[in-house]
Amino acid sequence: MTRIDLSRIHFPVTNLGHGTRIGVWVQGCTVHCRGCVSRDTWPARPDDAVEVDAVLDRIAADLPSAHGVTISGGEPTDQPAALHELLAGIDRLRGRRDDLDVLVYTGRSLAEAVELVPGLAGLADVVISEPFLADRVDATLALRGSSNQVVTPMTALGRRRYGRVDADLAHQRDTIGLHVDDDSIWMVGIPRPGDLAELETALAADGITLGRRSWLT
Repeated sequence: MTRIDLSRIHFPVTNLGHGTRIGVWVQGCTVHCRGCVSRDTWPARPDDAVEVDAVLDRIAADLPSAHGVTISGGEPTDQPAALHELLAGIDRLRGRRDDLDVLVYTGRSLAEAVELVPGLAGLADVVISEPFLADRVDATLALRGSSNQVVTPMTALGRRRYGRVDADLAHQRDTIGLHVDDDSIWMVGIPRPGDLAELETALAADGITLGRRSWLT
């Protein structure tokens, strides 16, 4: 069975795509964007990898309440076989549902991503491609942090939900989600300049001190 190097899974996620979503973050990234807010996901940890079927079981539990699945990281296309199996499994799980979309982030170009993961074009409804560039930050864009990043709908559902992405979903940039897991606080969303400093200040006001910050380490 195929294993995937996994960072975390969160549900519900409401600021990384249409509606209420399941968020899957893979572990391991070789793109290394300067200014990345998820540097904790850069190191590959193959010894902690899990079966793709185990990830699909987690997704299946929340799928009835979800409008979609967002896959990020880390760099999903660094694990092409595992990503393909995960996407194919999600496609089987959604079955005849025509209201559940799959969104994949990649720091590579769309052409590179499709070459690495041939099934991407048929299994993902929308792909957000290209690396984050710190010198092209744009706080007005939906679902992406810099103006070079491209939203490409791949299916009819993708075009319906993401064809006017900046008009329909830019408001999601107003929200940073927080998920608590044991002794960790996970930030979910695309922060604008200054958002993370404000978050740290707000947490400190509640007596919560961050021992390690993924966006600074």
